Amino acid sequence: MKIQIGFGALVPRLSEQLGLPRRKLRYLQESADSIVTLSVGGFITEAQTRAARKRLMRRILKTFGKELSEKGGLR
Repeated sequence: MKIQIGFGALVPRLSEQLGLPRRKLRYLQESADSIVTLSVGGFITEAQTRAARKRLMRRILKTFGKELSEKGGLR
């Protein structure tokens, strides 16, 4: 499975990128926003930011992988 999601302050919300309802992605969106805030504020390093985003991506796939593959969101 391959999925491409953008993370950061200037990318569309996860719900827009994945085509899923906002309510389903609320916690994960808040987590993504927190990673950006900590990174921009200098509280975590670039390596820590990459690791956190990787863990977030795994959580997205674990939680919504089946649903996304059924919708054609995964390649």
